[in-house]
Amino acid sequence: MRSFVLAPSLPAIEFDVFCQECSYNLRGLTGDRCPECGDSLAGLRSRVSGLPWTHRREAGRLKAYWKTVYLVVFRRKRFCSEMIRPVDYADGQRFRWVTILHVIVPVVVFLATLAVRPRGRLFFLTHLNELSGAVRASLPWSLLVFPVLCILFLAGGTGIPSYFFHPRELPVELQNRAIAMSYYAQAALAFAIVPLGCLIAASALPPPFEPSATWLICFAAALFGVLFFVLWSDLFHIAWRVMPGHRGRATMMAIVLPFLWLILGLLVFVVLPLVVLYVYLLTIAVF
Repeated sequence: MRSFVLAPSLPAIEFDVFCQECSYNLRGLTGDRCPECGDSLAGLRSRVSGLPWTHRREAGRLKAYWKTVYLVVFRRKRFCSEMIRPVDYADGQRFRWVTILHVIVPVVVFLATLAVRPRGRLFFLTHLNELSGAVRASLPWSLLVFPVLCILFLAGGTGIPSYFFHPRELPVELQNRAIAMSYYAQAALAFAIVPLGCLIAASALPPPFEPSATWLICFAAALFGVLFFVLWSDLFHIAWRVMPGHRGRATMMAIVLPFLWLILGLLVFVVLPLVVLYVYLLTIAVF
């Protein structure tokens, strides 16, 4: 008589998590393959996070950071499969702030380069010498104020998407995972160092090379547009994948998010400075 050895039953999946191939709900599954499409779930069964950032102490922070950026931007499916495993909320927050730092440092370098630039016309402001002088006179203040405004904008802009990633129908543990995933989804911002590097290079060019500086600025503007689209696309696709049961919510986020970013930018870079200036002038008038 031929005997058969049955594979041991695996622990049932306790949450509404979904196959990244076919969006099948894996809740209650005790096997190692998706019953709908046959995709292997062996990797998803592990309780150890596959995000390089969580292993930064062993791998090195810089290497772990950029490997995570690559995973989020270029391997979305693989990244979204982490939703079934523990995703630490605090680690997601740290990753988000390190990403913000990758934007702020080049901004400060750019402003500092402008401040020490030899006197002359600023880039393409060929016929606006008065404005050029006004811009130059304001640079010392900009070195202090503008980075702070950028931090406020980036902190708010990277936090807004998280409100779309945790529908109340999800268990609290999955809500926390999804919020952490939304923080990792901001990884494309790390590439802001490229267009900002172009601006730094343009600001370092002496006045005789202003035409080249103008082209660098135009190229940087185009790169910022591409970066914005990649960030928006990553957030939409990741929300679509990690919440297949709430795809209307992901679509709503994709529609309203650019407008929310625009409103936030107006509040931070226009309204807030005007309010502070008004209070300052009022204080001088009173005292």
